[in-house]
Amino acid sequence: MNTSWRRAVSYAVIVTLVSLAVGEAVNFLWDPELPTRDWVFGALLAPDRLVFPVVVILVLTEARLLLPPTRSRWTTAGVDTGLYALVLLLVSAAEAVAYGDVAPADSAFVTLLFALFTLQLPAVFALSAWWHGRLHPAGAGRAAVTA
Repeated sequence: MNTSWRRAVSYAVIVTLVSLAVGEAVNFLWDPELPTRDWVFGALLAPDRLVFPVVVILVLTEARLLLPPTRSRWTTAGVDTGLYALVLLLVSAAEAVAYGDVAPADSAFVTLLFALFTLQLPAVFALSAWWHGRLHPAGAGRAAVTA
């Protein structure tokens, strides 16, 4: 194991929740309608909206625990952004199928486009690059990363 599970979990939680918050903030700025209590509990905390964060936190945690450490922060950011986008695509397609959508793949890719336009995916990339240095054990130094 190259990264401790605590660092991997904290990394996954920070990347996921902050990027979701960025997406919601940009979405709010795009359509500045004041949220009501029903919107907060109905839209943000609905069970189908909570599936994605849980799944992506699990996937990013496992990725950081199982994949070897890389020297480049951009490689880590690219891999984790790709995993995040893949999970978003699959969860969106599953939700579209559950709601009886005729074209679930189209709905999933539209959701992916909205994640790009609301800066959710760029936030994942930036946060992954920023947290890269904190993923490796403190005592390992450069030797563990280059090996």
